[in-house]
Amino acid sequence: LTVGDNLEGVNAWSSIFRRSHFVSAVDYLQASRLRLQLMRTMDHVFQQVDLYIGGNDLAIANLSGHPCIAVPVMMSENEQHPQPVSVTLTGGLYQESGLLAVASILESAARLTGVHPS
Repeated sequence: LTVGDNLEGVNAWSSIFRRSHFVSAVDYLQASRLRLQLMRTMDHVFQQVDLYIGGNDLAIANLSGHPCIAVPVMMSENEQHPQPVSVTLTGGLYQESGLLAVASILESAARLTGVHPS
């Protein structure tokens, strides 16, 4: 936080925190109900699968409380400036150990240890 709020974009936390004081109780309860619905949907998903591989779905994991990890699996094909390309693994509640085991296997198979972006 800064005195003059001289921050940009998503880093403007002081403004975001100030605006939160104006959220009505009704809006808060509706958002909480939507979050609970998301958590139940995710619970149903993880009754059928151990984990899923996704793209940029970190907001879902943040809202539902499920563990999530991004794992580099390859380098981009840009010859001048190759960058790591990652996948996101999301696991069931309290299943961090299985998620980390799969992430370790993927990371080993990718053989990117020691490879650095230029």
